[in-house]
Amino acid sequence: MLEAISTQRDFSGGLNTTFEAWQIGDNEISSVQNMTISKKGSIMSATGFRAAGSAASSSILGLFTYYKPTFTPANILGYVSSTLLATWQTINNGSFRMTIDGTARSFTGIDTTTATSFNDVASIIQTKVRSVTGGTEVVAYVPSQTGFRITSGNTTVDSSVSLATAGVGGTDISGAGANDGLSMITGHGATVTAASVASTTPSLVRMYGTAVEISSNPLATVPTWDTVETLGTSGGRFGALQFASKIWYCDGNRDLHSYNGSTVATISSPDGNILASWRSTCFMAGVATNATVLYYSDVDDFTNWTTGDAGSIAINNQDGEAITGLVPQGDSLIVLKERSIWKVAYTYDQVTSTSYYTVTPISTSRGCISPRTALLVSNDATALSNFGVVTAGQEAYYSGLRTGVLSENIRNDLRTRLFGGAINEDYANTSAGAYFEDRMYLSVPILDATSPSSTYVYDPLYKCWTYLDGLGANIFTVFRNSILADYLFFGASDGGVYYFDQVHSYADIPYTKSFLTKRNNLGDPAGKKEVYYITITGSKSVGSTIYGTYYRDYATEEFIITDNDLLQDSSGSYIGESYLGTNYYGGTGTATGIPSYRFRKTFFPDERGCFEYQLKLLNEAVDEPYSVDSIQAGYGKLDLQETQPTL
Repeated sequence: MLEAISTQRDFSGGLNTTFEAWQIGDNEISSVQNMTISKKGSIMSATGFRAAGSAASSSILGLFTYYKPTFTPANILGYVSSTLLATWQTINNGSFRMTIDGTARSFTGIDTTTATSFNDVASIIQTKVRSVTGGTEVVAYVPSQTGFRITSGNTTVDSSVSLATAGVGGTDISGAGANDGLSMITGHGATVTAASVASTTPSLVRMYGTAVEISSNPLATVPTWDTVETLGTSGGRFGALQFASKIWYCDGNRDLHSYNGSTVATISSPDGNILASWRSTCFMAGVATNATVLYYSDVDDFTNWTTGDAGSIAINNQDGEAITGLVPQGDSLIVLKERSIWKVAYTYDQVTSTSYYTVTPISTSRGCISPRTALLVSNDATALSNFGVVTAGQEAYYSGLRTGVLSENIRNDLRTRLFGGAINEDYANTSAGAYFEDRMYLSVPILDATSPSSTYVYDPLYKCWTYLDGLGANIFTVFRNSILADYLFFGASDGGVYYFDQVHSYADIPYTKSFLTKRNNLGDPAGKKEVYYITITGSKSVGSTIYGTYYRDYATEEFIITDNDLLQDSSGSYIGESYLGTNYYGGTGTATGIPSYRFRKTFFPDERGCFEYQLKLLNEAVDEPYSVDSIQAGYGKLDLQETQPTL
């Protein structure tokens, strides 16, 4: 006799491996592969990823987005010149000096005797300028100004020109001599216009053992990777950031480097591999010879590490632990070590009228074991520690704690093996994380893996976890293309660069999309109950098959969900939905995507009597996503004479 109906309409508790399957919450699941939780609490297939072209020759050690600017070059426009063409035709040894693109230049031996127009004069001077600089400067006559303009040929942030000064020898044409000439000296009213950004090209920079490369089309079917620099020898793990239109990077083996979209410069600096930008200052850690020291550059000048406001801070030298992470957090810089967390703040003393950095401990027991897991998640500093994923920030403060742990529901997974988990402690420092579209991704080496092998996903909205297997990321980065669409890229140990997209394969390889519910206890330890039916509702694509397993005590039964279970309207058409969870899968006018349709599957167990049951759903095919909104079970007292109820 049907006496109760149990319905699970919410999976927002996510994965719970800390407790036995019969102990977990009604909205939790006991196992999951490549599924995620939607905004409405459904469980749905996680999207897959594509390869961004051919793999590098070795493991990816760095991957960063660089918004590569193209600049309108700097120029100087001379004031009205009174020098006649006839006067230019008498000059056979003209000279002037000027600093172009940061380098002082002296131009001599300029012969304009053959000029028949002011344009000829400009062309002759341009030839001389280019012969000295080796660049592509442009010298032009501006009739409306009755003067000349010199434009840098550099289209990067380093483009610059200065006022002219008197030449060395010969006839001065800067304007400081007997005639106005170019009229580009101080006091003549010349106008210097600085370089300005003309456009920005989103680009992706990858670093591996022997090279740094850049691609301006990483989403193309066949991306183009151009060499930024050849390393010559195997580099270490890279840190990088963008500031003042340049990307700044280091690998712990050499000085800081910068790239302006055209050329690489070496900066005299400490040799670290952890970077953060805070207060217009570059902070660096990971220096092997001074692992407990936090270094910082001058304000607004990442090339200066010795004068001005540059300096260093020892972060608790007494413990001897290396700094393992830096997270800018509003008006603070969070500094993490393996077993401690520190807050660096900038303080102004009104009594002494001086400013200085202060260091305050947040935790002396929890910290960070991998620099690339140190993230800002929902405005809280978050990192992987030996004890799981820890957070330091607003949420922790609200609960009266200095720090909190986000991964208690999967602590058997996200602790190191020394502390009862599954992460290989010897290679835990290879773990990587990212915060993307309101979710945290954390890739870690499990058991005997020597590089990240599994990825866990945390949803701050529901405070729950899901799991992606077969996905190991050495590093993540968020890439925003020219139409402001965001993509999550990652680099792997196989040298590949990949990005998540609305596909359901791992670089064209099928992957398992499955979950296992909690073990539902029917509430009568004295005797069995009868499960009369189980109804599952959700969405799936046409032509796909979802395979189900019903676990009843120690026995199993199989069932499938096919197109026969799709709901139809009065005209016999499938009832579609444009969204599978929160991901859009197509509709009128869309060229890509996988339309999803509603299904309702009712399964009648062959053997109804049981103490407890579980359900597992699975699909392993490419491009066959599905979601589950609810699972309902009707059960009652065991009655061997009763026939199956009519629904």
